Amino acid sequence: MGTVAPEVPLPHQGLPHRRALDGLRGLAVAGVVIYHLDLGWLTGGFLGVSLFFTLSGFLITSLVIAERDHRGEFDARRFWGRRFRRLLPAAWAGIAVAIAFTWFAGDADQVRRLPGDVVAALAYVANWHYIISGDAYTAGYQAPSALLHYWSLAIEEQFYILFPFLVLALVVRKATTRTWLLVIGALTVGSMIATLVIYDPDRTTNVYFGTVTRAAELLAGVLLALVFTRWWKRPQVDPAASSSSSSSGVPGTIDTTDADGATDAVPHRTDPTEGGRLPAWLPTVVAVAALAATIGLWFVVRTTDDWLYRGGLWLVALVSVALIWAVLHDGLVAKALSWTPFVGLGLVSYGVYVYHWPLFLWISTEHTGLTGAPLVAARLGATAVLALLSYYLLELPIRRGRVHLTPLSLGGAALALVLLVVAALAVGRQADDRAIANATAARSGAELVTRTPVTAKPEATPAPPSSGTVPLAPPKKVLFLGDSIVHQAYPVIQARFAKEGIETKAIGGPGQTLLRHQAAWLTELQTTLAEYQPDVVVLESCCGFGDPRDPYLVDGKPVPPDTDAMWKVWQDTVDKAVTMSMADGRTVAWVLAPPASTNGYYGPIEGRIGRANDIAIAATERHPGLELVDWRVIAAPDGSYAEAIPDTAGNLVPVRAKDGLHFTPAGMSVLADVTFDAVLQDWRSHGGRRTGG
Repeated sequence: MGTVAPEVPLPHQGLPHRRALDGLRGLAVAGVVIYHLDLGWLTGGFLGVSLFFTLSGFLITSLVIAERDHRGEFDARRFWGRRFRRLLPAAWAGIAVAIAFTWFAGDADQVRRLPGDVVAALAYVANWHYIISGDAYTAGYQAPSALLHYWSLAIEEQFYILFPFLVLALVVRKATTRTWLLVIGALTVGSMIATLVIYDPDRTTNVYFGTVTRAAELLAGVLLALVFTRWWKRPQVDPAASSSSSSSGVPGTIDTTDADGATDAVPHRTDPTEGGRLPAWLPTVVAVAALAATIGLWFVVRTTDDWLYRGGLWLVALVSVALIWAVLHDGLVAKALSWTPFVGLGLVSYGVYVYHWPLFLWISTEHTGLTGAPLVAARLGATAVLALLSYYLLELPIRRGRVHLTPLSLGGAALALVLLVVAALAVGRQADDRAIANATAARSGAELVTRTPVTAKPEATPAPPSSGTVPLAPPKKVLFLGDSIVHQAYPVIQARFAKEGIETKAIGGPGQTLLRHQAAWLTELQTTLAEYQPDVVVLESCCGFGDPRDPYLVDGKPVPPDTDAMWKVWQDTVDKAVTMSMADGRTVAWVLAPPASTNGYYGPIEGRIGRANDIAIAATERHPGLELVDWRVIAAPDGSYAEAIPDTAGNLVPVRAKDGLHFTPAGMSVLADVTFDAVLQDWRSHGGRRTGG
């Protein structure tokens, strides 16, 4: 169970290994793993990452303290070397597992994003990569990346890289106790202010994934370590101890515990409960209260809770500080966390965290047919096996120096790095083929029963060709302009047109909109029309107004979204896009978006869809010759949102993604057919391109 410090510790000694800290790591990773099992009852288990952050800040600071007490100085290169030996082997192995999953079982979106995900993970900037790309736990537009969980590893590694520079700067300046506390305290307050400034209810991922916004949780652990160890006191170095081997067996190094699961010791502390300054029962009371608060938050908090991103994570960090402080003293909670299963899980927690996410994506109901307890058992069993193999065969040998840094080992590491990038690029090239294959397999040859497309006006039926008349050739080039609704389905649409020898091109992009960056799409459209020279143009934009921090301006003033003034700007921009596209006799069509039923991630988009569709339909009156591509066929018979539609045999086939806005592979296949049929019908009714081209 928990151990106590020697009665008369030498100045260079640390506390014996604290099993309760390993147990605390085990508890934290258990929360994250159970959350990712998606059982529905531990909705706040993701806060285990916050506990990891604070624990990491405390233990890494303790490492710095221990080294300075032991050696009389802080060696940043030695610190970074230990971090890299500890983190990189399992992290790279986890990336390899993610690549394997994506290659064998990933969908088209996961395959397409893999190269960027891998490079970001290797460079430890995954959190910023996912902020830019819009990935989140709360969005359902795309299947999550197999490396999504590397966002937290990126933040920790950024901390490990930057913190030694701060330590060196303060040590060189012979900073006092007050200076240390003022500097770390100021950085913590700065992180809190940044959270309040960056917070946006429609983009909470900027806070959740942000380095600056999550730094407060790490710095809370740093402050705890500074207060707990009183490390600013001038060290008294034992020369004999400085030259002796440490418990790791590597001469001149100090083993210290970190949040990644190393088996080390915490520096000697001055226990405030000693000498009668605090009652002996206080740590147990604090530990029980903090543990109850931690578990309670895990049961009630959800990723969609706004308060969490407006300072709620600071409360979580405060609870974590109390829990860490309390379990450093022997007591009921410390003994409970010293239970062997918790300790064992804590020792392999880094591997469990690295491997569990891609394994959970791989071992899913969709891929295995398992549900309920068998699915949970398969996921946990595979994670445990891989984490244990990694710990004993990969991580420990490298960490304990059994694998030495030689030109050969460094060359092997460089080769492994190159192979990971090359493999990711090779898999990423298969994205379009995967999209087409998934769409084909999803429909399995069954004809889906959709609603009848509508038209804004009666169509002119061309006269049948007289004897000897050459039939109208299909268009040579079709240009698509749209947001994620078009771009997600575009590979399947492209394949459908290519089957008939028609070339296509898509511009615009996911996450954008008709009014983004002062209607920058109009410039892109004009340039592409001149360079690509399409015969047919298909336009779509639904139905957001872009980043609220980049609003559309009229006379230098932002136009509020969801107002009549904004919809007037939208209509004017639609007219400009249509007029531009119809030049030179091109056939032009506008996509009518189907109804949505979203999870709130995209804002009030349900009401916007109908308004945008009405503007597009009205535009056919102002622009004779403008046609419609009616994607509203993917809906219930009464025109309302439908997650699934029946095939001719009466079987329901899912056509909408989990986010209630985008589409499944089967839905994309339907859209490809609807779009192809509409474009060809419009082309023939217009008699082809009327002038030019």
